[in-house]
Amino acid sequence: MRLKLLLLSLLLISCNTIDPNSKHGCLDSQACNYDSEATIDNNSCYYTIACDSICGGTAELDECGVCGGSVTDIANCDNVYGECPDGMILGCNGTCDSSPSVVDECGICGGSGILDGACDCAGNVKDACGICGGDESTCTGSSLIINYYNTSVPIGGFQFMVEGVIVDGVSGGAAEDAGFMVSTGNNTVIGFSLSGSTVPVGEGILVVLDVTGSGDACIVEESLIISDAAAGALPADIENCNTIQIP
Repeated sequence: MRLKLLLLSLLLISCNTIDPNSKHGCLDSQACNYDSEATIDNNSCYYTIACDSICGGTAELDECGVCGGSVTDIANCDNVYGECPDGMILGCNGTCDSSPSVVDECGICGGSGILDGACDCAGNVKDACGICGGDESTCTGSSLIINYYNTSVPIGGFQFMVEGVIVDGVSGGAAEDAGFMVSTGNNTVIGFSLSGSTVPVGEGILVVLDVTGSGDACIVEESLIISDAAAGALPADIENCNTIQIP
């Protein structure tokens, strides 16, 4: 009997200490579900803000940067939304990319264009007459092509190739005046001195080429070799197709 009275007393005391105006909820004002009327924290606070700015929402950005979107492949952004995400451009293949596919000079989307050394999209090359895809049968007649020079140091020897024509012979110019031995073969022109003589500093006609064909007869810069009197290499480049410049 005494135990029952004790329990009843404790229950009455507990009931009397509970604030009838108390409310359970989230007390953190930074939380999405902050309750300004709550007086007792019930550990229910959450802080996630979705891409649609809804606190506690579940929406996420898809691959195109669209909140709540459903695209999983970024290449399909334009097909679904009609535009590419920032930093991307619609390519000729219909997909968005930071480096979009483009139509090359041969009209191929994503193609590599005319190949190095070729003169057209079919992969043809110019013949010795300067005709793309030609067989040299169109070369008619012969003509003289002058190769010039402009040098700040004496020239002890030279070698270069000529493209666009067939070189049949070489003679004349400052090379002949200096007593150089000059020759040509496979469109390569060579000149040097056995006695050590040189083409002097200055400018003028280096050699005259006898050629067949109607091409530009330009010197191939990658083939150019110029040496001094001691057979040392000299820096040189080509200007206006047929002038050798030696600084």
